Amino acid sequence: MDLYVLVDRSDSAESYLEKKIGEWEELIKSEKGRHDRIFYLDYGRDILPRMKQNERELINGSETLTGQAIFKALSLTQTDRHSKLLVLSDGFGTDSLDGLVNKLQKQGISLDYRLIHYSRDKDIQVQSLSLPERVMPGEKFVIEARFVGVSDQKFNYTLLRDDQEVDRGTLDLIRGRASLRKSDVLRSGGFHKYELRISSPDDQFAGNNRAETLIEVKGGPRVILLSTYKNDPFVEVLRRQGFDVKIFNEFRKLNEATLAGAKLLIFNNVPAWELPDGFLEDVRFFTKEQGGGLIMAGGQFSFGMGGYFKSPIDEVLPVSMELKNEHRKLRSNLSIVMDRSGSMGMTVKGGKTKMELANEGAAQTIELLGAMDSVSVIAVDTEAHAIVPQTVLKDAPEIASQARRVKSQGGGIYVYTGLEESWRQLEGREGQKHVILFSDSNDSEEPGRYKELLADMKDEGMTVSVIALGERTDVDSPFLIDIANRGRGRIFFTDDPLSLPSIFAQETVTVARSAFLKEVTATKSNREWSKIASGNWQWPGQVDAYNLSYLKEGASKTLQTEDYYKAPLVSWWKVGAGRSVALSFPTAGQYSDLLRKWPQYGDFLQTLTRWTAKPDVPSGLSLRYKKQGSSVDIQFHYSHKWADRFSREMPSLHIKSSLESEMRELTWRRLLPGVFSTRLDLSSGEQVSGVIRAGEHAIPFGPLRSDRDAEWRFDPSGPDQLRMLSEMSGGREVAQLTEVWNSKPTRRLRDITPYFLTLALILFLYELYQSRTGFRFRKSRVSEASISVLVDDLDFATSKDESVAEVKSEEAIDKEEADEKNTAEQRRSRFDRAKL
Repeated sequence: MDLYVLVDRSDSAESYLEKKIGEWEELIKSEKGRHDRIFYLDYGRDILPRMKQNERELINGSETLTGQAIFKALSLTQTDRHSKLLVLSDGFGTDSLDGLVNKLQKQGISLDYRLIHYSRDKDIQVQSLSLPERVMPGEKFVIEARFVGVSDQKFNYTLLRDDQEVDRGTLDLIRGRASLRKSDVLRSGGFHKYELRISSPDDQFAGNNRAETLIEVKGGPRVILLSTYKNDPFVEVLRRQGFDVKIFNEFRKLNEATLAGAKLLIFNNVPAWELPDGFLEDVRFFTKEQGGGLIMAGGQFSFGMGGYFKSPIDEVLPVSMELKNEHRKLRSNLSIVMDRSGSMGMTVKGGKTKMELANEGAAQTIELLGAMDSVSVIAVDTEAHAIVPQTVLKDAPEIASQARRVKSQGGGIYVYTGLEESWRQLEGREGQKHVILFSDSNDSEEPGRYKELLADMKDEGMTVSVIALGERTDVDSPFLIDIANRGRGRIFFTDDPLSLPSIFAQETVTVARSAFLKEVTATKSNREWSKIASGNWQWPGQVDAYNLSYLKEGASKTLQTEDYYKAPLVSWWKVGAGRSVALSFPTAGQYSDLLRKWPQYGDFLQTLTRWTAKPDVPSGLSLRYKKQGSSVDIQFHYSHKWADRFSREMPSLHIKSSLESEMRELTWRRLLPGVFSTRLDLSSGEQVSGVIRAGEHAIPFGPLRSDRDAEWRFDPSGPDQLRMLSEMSGGREVAQLTEVWNSKPTRRLRDITPYFLTLALILFLYELYQSRTGFRFRKSRVSEASISVLVDDLDFATSKDESVAEVKSEEAIDKEEADEKNTAEQRRSRFDRAKL
């Protein structure tokens, strides 16, 4: 028998299982027969077959996918061997076990289980947090929450709206139940996030002490404005057109719900490094896929200077931010300090290690520099290693190749040692001198005299930026932030190693390819603007400053500089389902005096925003969705005027998941006339945004999110479902693990149905052939002499009487032939009489 042992390695079970698993595996092995085999599958959110018994793989334990683990084990069984499944788990799965009964029964495989028991006497959890899906501005609504626990106790709660506290208090669990009911009013449109947190001194599990949900306020057409200016000119222009303007000056408050329901997003001199990780990818999806509008205005922290080169929105802007070498004015000297500690050797999504991705970022930095620039690459663990000493880039490909070969060597990273070595490499160089420090925000050691060192570097004209792998909340983040501040540089945080190459590229262009020209420059216009607006336009003759960029193929421009570069100042294009505009000059602040004196300035901004904003959804189309647990039912309704069109070409549904890098398309089913439907199952913590494409129209929706703390919900129905599945498969709960071998299945009988059907078909065809042709097998005449000779040749002691008894005599055969002849004559006689 083959025994497949499914070991629950989820976060909720891991610590308890770790105490038992070694003993349990020995017990299972002790009773294994000589011809039996054991296969282990470790599972949580990942499901990994174990290569060796005692070598358990690193598992993502944020979910308990028991159903998928069982399905995986069933797919591994061999049809020529008996198989059985054994699940070692606490029973609290986060996925469904539906459909597995039929599969187990069909394959004739029983499922046994052994539950991990641990105390939850003092546990208390948020069972649910309920709000309406959407309300109108100023409409009063109710927030309801339910709490459950094993024993009665007091606990504290805190309610937050958009990360700001709105209520707190104390509640009592009575008979294991408590509830909270509050009312609230929202006046600004868009999505708002509510979060509920609880705490108790005796609570055993913190993982189920929070819940969050979103509510949509259906207001007028909404615009999101990200601006570094206090009195941004876009505000008055947009409000005059009836837009509901949401202004952000604190960019860390941006989240995945910020863009939901918006028609237009405006960046006004906002640096990319100030934005939350992943927000620019949301902007790309909002513009290109969901059909939203995007405007980027110029300034010292915009375009290439703002770190947007090779960022996710680089592809949706109508201008290219790369800078040709012949247009550069300064020589750059860069020193790249690389963390090569042990944590950098970890493999991430895509099969590469963190070190390999950081190496690729350093190599791209080298490839973006010019022939007159110089670079050094310093790998740091507990010592500094100059992989590439400060070298002028006459052979950039070879130097980039050396940067790609840095290996993780173990230990931690000594930041002070790395910075000190970069100071030595850059000392005495002419031109810009800049250090890029790459480090793990959870493993940056040896601060040393870093403050004095950074002061010396500042006196030497050096600047320091930090690329931190991790989050701002990590233990060493304050230290790295202080380095960037004292080094007069920037700091980037990312917990996605795959984004490292693009961040290195953004920082390199910001430093080495300064492209904000602070000079009064003459302008020149053309007639392209007539495609957007009618009337007589008198364009400004000069601008105070501008961001140097290049028009992409397929984009249009209506205003450009009259200097050597002929750079676009006002450009636009349609990209995917949306529209994008680049204003390559400041619209406010220090370098906007000449532009603000332009009489048609307000009309220009008004026309531009109206053209760029996403159009309304056409009449006759609507989207509805309902969330049930971790599943979302999506329904797309259309009126009769769309029926003919959708009969020829169905609308497409695309979603972008927080857990996947690529978009994927879902399949519709026609639920009713005028209604398409589909179901979306979400993983724990997954968040999706989507878009429905109906020809040239785009109907966005989301974000939708699942419960990211589902692993800690301890739904009591989980163990019951596992128990029922086991019983229906013929399995049981195993009290003593050695007993798992006692119920080996009996030998299976071979199914002879195919052979029987084949024989029946042959007999049927023979009968058909015989009835059509009259053919019969004739018995041959065999003489007594021939039988005797045959018997003699074979040396058989067969008597003559016995041989003759097995055949008919010649007289009997002659009599049979005569009877057949008479029968044939009688049939002919009857036939002749019938003709008369």
